[in-house]
Amino acid sequence: MQIKSKLLAVAAVLIGLVLINELFISAAIVTTVLLIFALVLTVWLAWQASQETSSDTSLAYDTPSETISINQDAELIGDIRRLMEHELIIFENEINRTCDLVREAVGGISSSFKELQGFSSEQHSMFEELITNTRSIGDDNDTSLQSFVENSNNTLDEFVNVIVNTSKKSLETMSFTDEMVTQFDKIFNLLSQVESLADQTNLLALNAAIEAARAGDAGRGFAVVANEVRSLSLSSTDLNEDIRQEIRSSKEVIEKLRSSVKSIASADLTSTLKEKEQVGVMMNYVSKLNDLTNRKLTFLNDMMPRIDNAVATGVRTLQFEDLTYQTLDSLKENLANLGEIKDDLYALEHNQDDQAALTHFKTKCQQMLQQSARSDQTRSVTQTSMDEGEVELF
Repeated sequence: MQIKSKLLAVAAVLIGLVLINELFISAAIVTTVLLIFALVLTVWLAWQASQETSSDTSLAYDTPSETISINQDAELIGDIRRLMEHELIIFENEINRTCDLVREAVGGISSSFKELQGFSSEQHSMFEELITNTRSIGDDNDTSLQSFVENSNNTLDEFVNVIVNTSKKSLETMSFTDEMVTQFDKIFNLLSQVESLADQTNLLALNAAIEAARAGDAGRGFAVVANEVRSLSLSSTDLNEDIRQEIRSSKEVIEKLRSSVKSIASADLTSTLKEKEQVGVMMNYVSKLNDLTNRKLTFLNDMMPRIDNAVATGVRTLQFEDLTYQTLDSLKENLANLGEIKDDLYALEHNQDDQAALTHFKTKCQQMLQQSARSDQTRSVTQTSMDEGEVELF
């Protein structure tokens, strides 16, 4: 009955091993601990069964039923050995497959992160250059965008002021031209008077010549004077006419100037002032847009280091490949121990009555258990998270 109970326990342990094997990839360390525990329990039960069998060897050969029981124990040990051999193959294959998958996946992710880090650095440089150019375009010449907007507004204000002042001055100029035209009219009146005087002088000279002719030789000298006076009168008339023509031409030019000045003075400044107001609104919008652009660029510039840190964290997190690989690699030592146990079980399967072999098997199990405990304390990977820790890099 004791042997049957122990056999049931062994069967339960074997079922547990099969179930734990299904969880191997997601819980490798826990699986190893449970596997070692199950193995030790299995070996201990098998050894106890062998001890009982050895102690009753003399009785076992007395009855056929007990001989059958010994054969069944041998078959059970053989089944355990074959099951362990099968499970060890599965364990080793899964470890190798997991290592290959992790290595391949991490290689692709690492390349993507490195490429992303390069793009992030390039984008950071472009943003820094854009911010520098936006804030200080032509700093040596004081032609930044903000100063350009301010200077444009000032220039526009000065231009409108010039137009308004020109309109005012045009009105004054038109007033002056009106006064000049009035003065020319007065000059024409004076010229008319001079012309009248010349005509009268000519008439008097003519009368003097007639009277000198009547006087005969006595009036001959007076006749000469009269002729000279008449000549001067005619010359004065011609000069007066020339002056009149020149003044008339000047008056026509002044009339044209007056017409031009009048058109300038009468120009409607409403549209000009309205356009000036619209340009001012546009300049204000450009100024606000410039401020908004600077704020956004500053925000993006501040964000770039955080992106770099996130990428760096991602790259650092990729060390889980080393952690996982070393964790799985350390399990191979445990699998090697299980392989040795399997070989010892094979020996026990054919030499159950060898007490020395059983004692050696028990001692070896204890040594392996102690060695496994020491190895677990000195594993190259002892982390349970991706925070900073120690890892043996390849």
